[in-house]
Amino acid sequence: MIIKNRLIPIRIRQNEALIRRIPAAHPQRSTIEGDLAKRRVSYRGEQSLDYYLSHLPDKEFTILHDLRLFNGSTYSLILSPYFALIIEVKNILGTLLFDETFNQFIRTRNEKEEGFPNPLIQAKRPENTIKNLVNPKLSSRYTNRISNWHKQPLYYPENFCR
Repeated sequence: MIIKNRLIPIRIRQNEALIRRIPAAHPQRSTIEGDLAKRRVSYRGEQSLDYYLSHLPDKEFTILHDLRLFNGSTYSLILSPYFALIIEVKNILGTLLFDETFNQFIRTRNEKEEGFPNPLIQAKRPENTIKNLVNPKLSSRYTNRISNWHKQPLYYPENFCR
């Protein structure tokens, strides 16, 4: 049963309102449009998880979306009597290389490389907080789900869902 639905993020709604109100020639318009595009892609990635979660039996699982615990990241939490699963969704285009030595992943897209912090570390942060809030004896796991694979990753850790 879903007890906290996923909502359109406020920054998307704010950016949409700004775009409607500022002139096309405004110097910040392209910055706002770029930010809006990135946030929409991220939100669509989060929504892609909802399809799979909709197949879980309502009586056995409790689902909470849009939990904001750390650094503004949002998580989905799946609770059962036996475990808690924390999921963070990433919607990333390109070829991904996960570098566990430096705790980062590198995206190559259009022959340009970008480095990002390791999302597994980011997803692990709320694990103890949620465990302590719900039940300290409850088994808990965390995972990331990459929702947009245009190319397969070169390497990914076992905690990632594809």
